Amino acid sequence: MRTTFLKHFLLIPFLLLLFFLEASFLPHFKISGAGLNLVFIAVLFISFFAEQKSRTGILAGLWGGLLLDFASPLPFGFFVLLLGLLAFFIQRANLLFYQTTVFSFLLVFFFSFFFYKLPFLFLSFGWAVLFFEFLYNLAAAFIIFLTFKLFKREQ
Repeated sequence: MRTTFLKHFLLIPFLLLLFFLEASFLPHFKISGAGLNLVFIAVLFISFFAEQKSRTGILAGLWGGLLLDFASPLPFGFFVLLLGLLAFFIQRANLLFYQTTVFSFLLVFFFSFFFYKLPFLFLSFGWAVLFFEFLYNLAAAFIIFLTFKLFKREQ
């Protein structure tokens, strides 16, 4: 129980660090108007690799959404709801997969990214920016996934 509390407590500074990186440092590294969504990627990974009975992924989605809501011009609670639901659906989708393979991760990433970006499709971002943002975030998430699997295999 103590390790679970510590794990949940450490989510806040971790997501806060990613939020500040995403908001202050990473806008200088946009490719064709597309940037990395570090908080989204973190919620995706935490939810994807969380145990089925654990609430860690959902808490990560709620905390990450709260941080994004503070910097968003959208109504307060929008990102809390969006990332909380996304984390919930990712953990439920993991019930469909026997193992965490590259294919299952790519499938979950694909649907999660478009669920996350669906509300923004109606704004004036354009399909080209969405495509580049998908590729940019996919490349970053795929590198992190392979690194995680490599280190997990060595243990």
